[in-house]
Amino acid sequence: MEHVLAILVPWLRACPDLVVGDPTRLRHRSGGGRIVFEVIATPGRPYASAERVDPEHHDSDRPPSGARRRALPN
Repeated sequence: MEHVLAILVPWLRACPDLVVGDPTRLRHRSGGGRIVFEVIATPGRPYASAERVDPEHHDSDRPPSGARRRALPN
């Protein structure tokens, strides 16, 4: 499998419209495994990445950790 990656990954990375991630080997308990990597098509556009930013939560916004849920009235 390594010989296939040695050919495939550089060939994909040579394409200016693709962004190719690093290969990762996934192993299975019963032996064998898979190699995965991400390929993103960005025709004519530069690649950009962003991280998720969650709004800050204040302690007063959350119920206490031991709070019990109450049933809704009928």
